[in-house]
Amino acid sequence: MYLTDRGDGFCDYYPIINPVNIKSLTYQDAIDFLFNQLPMYQRVGKKAYNPSLDGVLELLSFLGNPHKALKCIHVAGTNGKGSVCHMLSAVYQKAGQKTGLYSSPHLIDFSERIKINATPIPPEKVIAFVGILKPQLEHFSKPPSFFEMSVAMAFWYFNEEKTDIAIIETGLGGRLDSTNVISPILSIITNIGFDHTDVLGNTLAKIAYEKAGIIKANTPVLVGKTQKKTTPVFKKVAQQKKAPLHFVLTSQNKETLVDYNEENKNTAKQAIAILQDLGEPVSRQASLAALEHYKTISHFKGRWDVVCKKPITILECAHNPNGLTKALARLSGYSFDTLHIVYGVVKDKDVHSCLACLPKQAKYYLTKPNVIRGLDAEILLEKAEAYQLKSKVFKNVKQAILAAQKSAEQTDLILITGSIFVVGEAYESVFNSHF
Repeated sequence: MYLTDRGDGFCDYYPIINPVNIKSLTYQDAIDFLFNQLPMYQRVGKKAYNPSLDGVLELLSFLGNPHKALKCIHVAGTNGKGSVCHMLSAVYQKAGQKTGLYSSPHLIDFSERIKINATPIPPEKVIAFVGILKPQLEHFSKPPSFFEMSVAMAFWYFNEEKTDIAIIETGLGGRLDSTNVISPILSIITNIGFDHTDVLGNTLAKIAYEKAGIIKANTPVLVGKTQKKTTPVFKKVAQQKKAPLHFVLTSQNKETLVDYNEENKNTAKQAIAILQDLGEPVSRQASLAALEHYKTISHFKGRWDVVCKKPITILECAHNPNGLTKALARLSGYSFDTLHIVYGVVKDKDVHSCLACLPKQAKYYLTKPNVIRGLDAEILLEKAEAYQLKSKVFKNVKQAILAAQKSAEQTDLILITGSIFVVGEAYESVFNSHF
């Protein structure tokens, strides 16, 4: 591969490949290659997880290390990191910055993961990237994973398009996450809860340690929530790396005063204030306006997305106890008669802790998301009955939603939740017009 330094911190890339290979590729070819030839955590779970940065570093080296030219904000956390990323993306986009956003997983199409100013990566760029790498993969010491490929594609695309700033969301954890090769101007950790315990550890302190891996030397870090069992971990790592440490919430009393969306907004607001001090100016008025409409500006879907008003129908990707508890608490702001919950999960989640969060007075429509990791609905029914949840089983997400719609009165509320896969299928099969 030939690299030409343009002198502006970016590089032009001239890969040595047969141009016919690219011309013969279609977008579907490229997507099939990414999904089917490479392990993908979103589909197969833990066995796709690579506890090393060597693979992504080798991949990025082949591409000329495009990540080194980017100005980035790095965001990790159990819940809320996607919201904070999209909030910051909306703010800097509205401030006139060419803003890259890498987030995961996607709901319907791969291109949702990589955006500039809320516009997904074009099909021809995905084709070009796969066309560059596919002929060369045999020369790598180990075939890169799906996630390593998607992260490298994001950095390559953002560099090629000369973004002013890029918001980068971790996938799983932080310390060994493929995104953790950047040198951000600010690191953000939203909160810590129990999720992916089979990979990250079974205590809050262990999970916090993995998330704290994104803290970089002499680089400010903002923690979105003060938690007794995790704060000492963040303080220790920040001290070791001489990283200025900031907390959004400083007392347990304050934590009870805000719901999870306000918690995320407070994190975004303080991040903006820190970035102001670092020379990234955004007017207070512009940032507040962008935060108020961040979902529309950033095209953020699947998080408390109201897709119908009669009956009120909400799509929510909450998939762990912490996320479900906060989402369900938000129902208190709505007036309705009967609650209908369409619910499906994947096998590697703490299903019992999630079911324990769910209200017994609701009507449940249980289903299996259409992925290998999906938990069979009949098994889910057995577990739900142990928590006295009134449930029926449906073959797929679409049938479960249609049954809930048929059963619900106009004055009821339908909540579709439990997994990002359930929400993605809901958009694709029933609520296309809302995506």
